[in-house]
Amino acid sequence: MTGRPRRLAWGLLLLLIAAPVAWAHPTIVFGELSTDPSPPRADAPVEVRFTLHDPVEAPVEQAIVFLEATYRPPGTVAPGPPPGEAADPEALAPDGSVRSDGNDPDATEAEDAPALPPGGFFASDEFEEVTPADYRTTVVFPYDGEWTVTLRDRTYRQEETNATMTLTVGPAGTEEPITFLFPPTAIGPQSLAAWLIWLVGVPLLAGAVVTVLVLRSAHPDVEEDAADEDEENEDTGEDEERGGG
Repeated sequence: MTGRPRRLAWGLLLLLIAAPVAWAHPTIVFGELSTDPSPPRADAPVEVRFTLHDPVEAPVEQAIVFLEATYRPPGTVAPGPPPGEAADPEALAPDGSVRSDGNDPDATEAEDAPALPPGGFFASDEFEEVTPADYRTTVVFPYDGEWTVTLRDRTYRQEETNATMTLTVGPAGTEEPITFLFPPTAIGPQSLAAWLIWLVGVPLLAGAVVTVLVLRSAHPDVEEDAADEDEENEDTGEDEERGGG
């Protein structure tokens, strides 16, 4: 197989196989969230951005994601460690659950937490995908302090998947990007059928195309020989007709 057909065959195969991976995510999806400015400042526009990729590092495109943020007044307990982060062993109760005080003597029970102040919750518009797998939106955090940020992935209408993390706003706030993950999303019958077509049918089609290209490149002289033989037969037939006449 010559160089050019081989490159075309492999390029077509990779394109067809990667296409469904880039646009669908019924598997785990990894992300990284950051802000500009970093750390984020209160009562000023903050650009929140994140990127998405699947377990084989393929970018995940066309995701429909919204942000919800809830302010945590000082002294309240976080809802739990962000996905992918282990809880502090010293903050665990004897049965292994997270203690209500989180190992912080100044923390209060959830029922004793102060009432949520006005403006302590907001939801953003849908993130805009500015480049493939790079999503951004602009929000305003009214207060300095810790915010519980939830990214809601609503790409599939039948079921959404969420990622929750803690973002600290203010001069001493969060500077480093935060890694997170979206767990697998259940897909409906129609989506499942389309996904199976991509998973089974596309590789078969790509294999057939590659086989044809291999055979044609491996025997480039067969068609030429057949064409020459046809021409010789035509010439012989014409000579016989002239001789008979």
